[in-house]
Amino acid sequence: MVKGKSGLIVEVVEQPGIGYHGQFFFDMLETMLKRLAYGLAAEVAPHKVTALAVTPGFMRTEATLEGFGVNRSELARRPRSSQGEELRLGGI
Repeated sequence: MVKGKSGLIVEVVEQPGIGYHGQFFFDMLETMLKRLAYGLAAEVAPHKVTALAVTPGFMRTEATLEGFGVNRSELARRPRSSQGEELRLGGI
């Protein structure tokens, strides 16, 4: 990419903020991934390469369902989110 003076590097991260993520090693990893994208962006920008981190936003996972006290059968009876959440993408 640097030789070609063109490119895009995308890191997908779980949460948009830098705040504490609830468990030390998970927090350290998430923060490191964001800093990696930030530092890489600074390094490759002069070569016309872009690096960035993006987050897909809130995702329903087994862990988030459990955290909210919701099981799959309850979820199936609830209407879909008014924010356009697509259940099929999460495999639910």
